Amino acid sequence: MENPAGYLYRVGRNYVARLRSSRVVALPAVDPDGESWVEPGLPAALEKLSEQQRVVVALVHGYQWSMSEVAELLDVSKSTVQSYDERGLRRLRTKLGVEL
Repeated sequence: MENPAGYLYRVGRNYVARLRSSRVVALPAVDPDGESWVEPGLPAALEKLSEQQRVVVALVHGYQWSMSEVAELLDVSKSTVQSYDERGLRRLRTKLGVEL
């Protein structure tokens, strides 16, 4: 083995990638008959987004993170985060029938 530290890094990175891909996002069920602070169609619409779009939309709009903070967390550029956000919001608006 030429580079044991590099090998260990790759093994750890692959392990984390497998853990991330195996997680299932489960959103709570919304009672359509009851009073709710959540749009009844929102959980289903969020499930239709790609994982990246869902994460960015949730962090930026749900948890009030800045685009820079999300970019640092996801290890992508700020413009990539902005693109995921714009596309995710556009798809949510389409699914929920909301117009600007």
